[in-house]
Formats: sequence, structure tokens, C-alpha cells
Amino acid sequence: MAQIVLFHSALGLNDGMHRIAGVFSEAGHTV
Repeated sequence: MAQIVLFHSALGLNDGMHRIAGVFSEAGHTV
């Protein structure tokens, strides 16, 4: 059970990192 929760939180963190990276790359292209 705990492993599943950790796995899901890791996926969420990874998704958040990709979104933040996407925002920064878009801002970089705009500027």
C-alpha cells in the first residue's frame, strides 16, 4: 500500500516538474 502511495506522489512530483519546466521554457522563448 505504502509503495503505491509513494509511486503516485513520485508521478505527481514528476508531472509538476515537467509543467514548471514547460512554463520556464515558454517564458524563455517569449523573452
